[in-house]
Amino acid sequence: MNLISIDDNATLWHNRLGKMSEKGMKILHSNGSLPNLKEIDIGFCEDCVYGKQRRVRFLKFGKDKKN
Repeated sequence: MNLISIDDNATLWHNRLGKMSEKGMKILHSNGSLPNLKEIDIGFCEDCVYGKQRRVRFLKFGKDKKN
């Protein structure tokens, strides 16, 4: 029994390739490096969105700022 559907293969390869972009995956697909994929459509990846967020600077407590 195959637990992975055809639609999930692009998402699976997106995860395996370290969250590669759709453009990069399309290049690999055109080179024949990603066999058995009919189309590259990742959709919404929450991990990619969180990875592109800006980091918040932490304030230093216990030290006075000298002007």
